Amino acid sequence: MMSFQRFMLSIGWLICMGSCGAGEKKAATDTQLSDSDAASETATKDGVLSGEVEDSDLNDPADSVDSELSGEECPWNYKVKAKATGKMPGVLSEGAGIDELESAAYATLRDALLEDSHVHFVASYDVQKKYYLIVSGDGDERQEVAFTRVFKVGGGSHFEVNSGSIKSIFPQTIFQVHGSYNELLENWSNPNGVTVPEHGYIKNDPRIGFLSQEDQAYPWVLGRLASVFDAPDAPDMVVGVYPWASASVGTHGGLGLLQSRSSLILSGAGVRKGVVEESVAMLPDVAPTVLAALGASTTSGLGTDGEYSDGLYLKRQDGRVLWEALNTEDCQVPKHAIVILYDGLNANELNHLALDEDAPVDLPTFRSLATQGVVYRYGAITNFPSVSAPGHTTVGTGLWNGRHGVLSNAFFRRKSQEHINPFALLSDPTLILENPDLVLEMYDKMVVSDVENLAQAAHRAFGDWNPDDQSGAFVAVLNEITIKGADWTTLDFVAGTPPGNPMAAIAEYKLLDDLAVTQVETLLSDETVPVPKILQLSFLTTDGVGESAGPHSNELRDTLVEMDVRLKAILDAYEARGALENTLIVLTSDHGMELQDPSRNANVGAQVTSSGMKVLNSGSGMLYLRTLELVKSVDTELVSVEIRVKNHDNNDPVSNSEVICEGCVEDSVLSNEEGLAVFTYEEGADSLTFTATHTEFNPQVFNLAL
Repeated sequence: MMSFQRFMLSIGWLICMGSCGAGEKKAATDTQLSDSDAASETATKDGVLSGEVEDSDLNDPADSVDSELSGEECPWNYKVKAKATGKMPGVLSEGAGIDELESAAYATLRDALLEDSHVHFVASYDVQKKYYLIVSGDGDERQEVAFTRVFKVGGGSHFEVNSGSIKSIFPQTIFQVHGSYNELLENWSNPNGVTVPEHGYIKNDPRIGFLSQEDQAYPWVLGRLASVFDAPDAPDMVVGVYPWASASVGTHGGLGLLQSRSSLILSGAGVRKGVVEESVAMLPDVAPTVLAALGASTTSGLGTDGEYSDGLYLKRQDGRVLWEALNTEDCQVPKHAIVILYDGLNANELNHLALDEDAPVDLPTFRSLATQGVVYRYGAITNFPSVSAPGHTTVGTGLWNGRHGVLSNAFFRRKSQEHINPFALLSDPTLILENPDLVLEMYDKMVVSDVENLAQAAHRAFGDWNPDDQSGAFVAVLNEITIKGADWTTLDFVAGTPPGNPMAAIAEYKLLDDLAVTQVETLLSDETVPVPKILQLSFLTTDGVGESAGPHSNELRDTLVEMDVRLKAILDAYEARGALENTLIVLTSDHGMELQDPSRNANVGAQVTSSGMKVLNSGSGMLYLRTLELVKSVDTELVSVEIRVKNHDNNDPVSNSEVICEGCVEDSVLSNEEGLAVFTYEEGADSLTFTATHTEFNPQVFNLAL
């Protein structure tokens, strides 16, 4: 095995041959690569998140790598560490978490869920006590961790554990572990001898294996759980199963390492050459890195934790610039950027196929970009839940899901009492073809209003594109969610702009991934429009194949061979326009993927049903309790009590709720259209007890002292 070349860059690191001022302190080690080097070398655990579990998880990893930079002559806009001047509260969503009206239903549902030995944890936010709560285990095995977000003097925040031990539920929270495909094989076990012959796995196939709970890791678990409850449409509680316990061949969505590990490779103009980077990256880092690499101007806005900051690349920004990946020494600033997202592509698998000499398939285009660029050995940490819609939106906005608002593939909006399905924007071509106006309407409905995406930030930094004089930034966003503000999108393609015959192409290319390539080729073949300043697009087949056959399956590898051809076609289109040499290329994914053990499956739905609680389960573990709220008005002269029955989510009246009164003249009354139920009581009564029930809500009990 080769030894890693480890070094740290000091604050005094000079760039541009000494002409551009102070460089950034390097956050972690990296490995220099030649074409023959492999990514399967022994991984180190040094770096940003490699300390004790509590220490590593309590701090925002961005805090550990942020340092001061300045530049005078180079065309880079170096970020200067901002000073916070204000902050938002930790939990923003009214109605999220558990309050006194929901505590009984929460306890019943929590206990029912944890009776399933394959359910790992239930998390919530205690509104009264103002802390986050994680509960795991049943009966005598019960473990609880309470934690809070603490804002630091001068900016930033960390998490403070108030009670319990993180290790009792999540044995490891480091990210820099199991960094290669071969290391995974060495640490996998198959306790029940699972076989998957229908997908080409042979007997004793080393690809069939699972990380034990002791070997599993849950990176930045507190921060990602807290982000769920920061969302405008946050649930009341969230349930997580063990990483091997979903009922499919491959899956994602969980907090575990492999499902949380997005791929991340940077190559092309402005990027260091031949490096396997050891430091921690987060999915929100992609957007600000692209803008910084292009030389975008910075702005003020809301940085990490919603604190006011200067030196941001987006008006709301959680991610940091991955300066360690950029080649700031020669001041080469790319003119264009391509951001390609491969849905559900696990970093261990992509790095193995793109770098290792013993890779079972040949991916010449991926390999060329990887060996001539920067490969993040541990990929990038994605959101929880680690599903598609929030991951795509994070790449396009530089924000965690709790901040941009696209919480999951589907979620519930309390105020309007409607289910929101952002995944349809990615997976349903018919929706795009038949309802183009609905796409933008859904975007406005899903994404927080003051969030700035890549297209909008590029226009602010470089100017709106003017087709008359070709000035400003021309931005194309294809097969993606964050399309608002883009100059050319899939909607333009199906509408026939730019010129061409896209409907014929749609008939020819049935698959969305082929459609993506066709859109790029159509766009770049039209020389009346410029090469995009930013091209953002995604491919979906990797996710579907990973789920149906597993993340290291023959089918997935065959799919990547096809993806390699598609990638080459895109690069060839740039080469034909003479733009490839000046283009930054970012390859990433929205989440990882992990093989599942069919002998150890959780059944969350069955446990919810057995609890008897009324719950909206939007998927991915997001649970919304259906809660009634009773408001009383007493008229002592008329010896009457007026009970108003409301939906606790949005204060709308609830009709046809049966309200039972102990101590009233009337035994029960149905609430009317205004949610009112009126009772009378005997003079001299000391107290009354009201119980409201409804077919769609959990019962609510209200004691009234007279």
